[in-house]
Amino acid sequence: MIALLMSVAAGSAAAQVQDQGEYYCSNPRAASNDKYKNVAENWWPAFVLKEFDKVAAAPGVDWTQEMKTPGVVDEWIDKAAAKGWVVKRGPKDAAVGAILIVSDFQNHMARLAIIKEVYAWGAVAESVEPERGDTGHVFEQEYKWLDLYRNPKQSFIGYIWPVKQADYDKAPQEFEAKRFTLKGEHVYKGWRESWGPVWVIKEFDKLAPGGGMDWSGKVDAWLTNAAKKGWKVSYDASGAKPGAILLRIENKNEMWLQIVREVKSDRVVLEMLGYPVHRVVREEIKFSDLPQKNFTGYILPEK
Repeated sequence: MIALLMSVAAGSAAAQVQDQGEYYCSNPRAASNDKYKNVAENWWPAFVLKEFDKVAAAPGVDWTQEMKTPGVVDEWIDKAAAKGWVVKRGPKDAAVGAILIVSDFQNHMARLAIIKEVYAWGAVAESVEPERGDTGHVFEQEYKWLDLYRNPKQSFIGYIWPVKQADYDKAPQEFEAKRFTLKGEHVYKGWRESWGPVWVIKEFDKLAPGGGMDWSGKVDAWLTNAAKKGWKVSYDASGAKPGAILLRIENKNEMWLQIVREVKSDRVVLEMLGYPVHRVVREEIKFSDLPQKNFTGYILPEK
């Protein structure tokens, strides 16, 4: 188990209260008897819980109250998930208002932070960490995705989003768009425009009637959801038409969306926006090869 830092003795913490912030206590055994969600109010993890509750769906944090040792935060992810909160275990899956949890191998503890801004390169978070020398004061820190993946001194554990899973499942694309800090970034039909497949959606909309895409949901449900909205779909590899969206889905983390540009006698010509360099990538795939390339289906630009 990963315990939160408890290195400052009770006496030294008490002696420094006047020079420190609201969350000055690093030792839960010496912390205040006043509790916030079963956590001492002047113990520094309380800051993260209070910030989470400012933006979270009611009733806010509800997983620490039943824990005998709420300071063992490696259990928070599973406890929060059991209470119906969205939890994410990928470093890039940050959301504004989410709790970030990482383990520190060197100090045998966990670190907590509240996500304040999310960008393409990483996230900006606020935290309180006693060993910084400014105990009890909130500070801001940047977390780059690459560092969360590869930092040899830390292990990424996950995020607890301030959203209930039941609400997320009703409109996942809306929550995915909201999780970003959209400074100068626009959203197109619920999707942030920096997401590569939005380019495919826009190309589809140029030919499709009635304003184009009007379905929603997770990408692996697009074929079903589009059909429910009256769009023609094809599960035949040779059933492509110019302007159609080709979906190739291997699993929930590996999927490709491409726009059909041309249909030849034995193959289809496709385009998509490349990643990480955003430029149009063109390729031709034989109809006979599509089943081996995770062919899932086409959404045709017609009803």
